[in-house]
Amino acid sequence: NELLLMESIHLFVELLDCYFSNVCELDIVFQFNKVYSILDEFILAGEIQETSKKQIMERLYELEKIKD
Repeated sequence: NELLLMESIHLFVELLDCYFSNVCELDIVFQFNKVYSILDEFILAGEIQETSKKQIMERLYELEKIKD
C-alpha cells in the first residue's frame, strides 16, 4: 500500500525531528546508532511495531536513562 508506506516514512522523519530537535544530515551520519534505535522502536522484523509518536519517544527516553 503506497499510502501506508508514505505515512511510515513521514512518521519516521517526525520521530527523527523530535528526537534530534530539528534533524539534519549530520545527525544521521554521526549518530547512526541512535537512528537505528529509533527505527527499531518503530519497525521490528519488517513490520510496523508502534505508530504512536508519544509512545515511541517515551521508550527512547527510557533507553537513554538506562544507557547513562
